Amino acid sequence: MAQGSNVKGPSWYGGDLGGVMYPGSGLGDVFYLDGVAGLDANDGLSPATPKLTMAASLAQCTNDVNDTIVVLDYWQPAGETWPVSVNKSKVHIVGAPSGSYRPWSCMDSVGDTACLSIAANDVRISNLYFDAGASHGGIEFTGGVSRVGIFDCYFGTGAHGVWSAPGGIAFALEVSRCFFQQSLTAQGIYINDDPAFIRIKGNVFDAAVAVAIEVVQGGNPQILDNVIGIHTDVAGGAITLGAAVTRALINGNSALQGNAAPAGNNPYVDGAAANVNHWGLNYDNGVYTLPA
Repeated sequence: MAQGSNVKGPSWYGGDLGGVMYPGSGLGDVFYLDGVAGLDANDGLSPATPKLTMAASLAQCTNDVNDTIVVLDYWQPAGETWPVSVNKSKVHIVGAPSGSYRPWSCMDSVGDTACLSIAANDVRISNLYFDAGASHGGIEFTGGVSRVGIFDCYFGTGAHGVWSAPGGIAFALEVSRCFFQQSLTAQGIYINDDPAFIRIKGNVFDAAVAVAIEVVQGGNPQILDNVIGIHTDVAGGAITLGAAVTRALINGNSALQGNAAPAGNNPYVDGAAANVNHWGLNYDNGVYTLPA
C-alpha cells in the first residue's frame, strides 16, 4: 500500500462513488484522476488534488493490491501517450457516475490508436466513454492477460468497441451492460483469440454497421441477453461464431431489424460443426431463430 495514500473506507464514499468502489481492509488505495483540470504534479490522493493523465495514475498503483483509479473527468490531457497501457494487475478504473447512460469521462484517443491497451491481469474497467482511432478499438488487449472485466461502458467512435487478436487474452473476459454506438465501423466486440472463457451479457448494440459480436475462436463463450440493432441485413450481423469456437452457450439475444420483415439473412451464424455449440432462445424481430 502506497505510503500516505487513502485506504478505501466509508469516509471516501462521496455521492454515488460507493456504487463502484469496494470497501474493506486490504483492498488497496484510491487515486483520483481529472484529465481536464488535474496536474500530474498533484499527489492524486483526493478529489481536490487529482492527477492529469491515466499513465501517471497507473504509476501510483501497486500490483495485486486492488487499487482503484477514480476518473472524475477526462478529455485528451496533454502528455498522455496513446494507447494508454494498463500495466498494473488487480487495478480498478472507474468513471465517476454521470447521472445518465453516457459517462462523462470520455477517453478520446489522439491519432489512430486504441484508447486503452490491457497489459496486466485482473483489470476491471467501468463507467467510461471511449472514442478510438478509425482503425482501432476503444479497449484492446496485449500480452496474454487473464481475468478482465468491462462493465457499464459506452463505445462511441472507432472501428471496434472491444478487440483482441491472438495472444491478447489467455483466460476469462467479461463484457457486460455496455453500449455500442452505431458510429463504430466494424464489429462491436471482436475476439480473434483463444481465451478459455468469455461472457458477453446484457449489452446493447445500436444498429451495428458490421457484425455486433464476432468470436473467431475460443472455448466456453457465453453470449447472453444482448439487444442488437441491425443496420444492414447481412448474414451473422448479430452474432457470428467461427469454426474454432467450442462449447458456446448462446441464449436470450434479440436481433432487431426494423419494423418490416427482414430480407432473409439469418442474423446468427455458427461456423462450427453441428452440436459443438449450444443455441437456446434467440430472436430475430421477435421470432425464435436457430443459427445458419
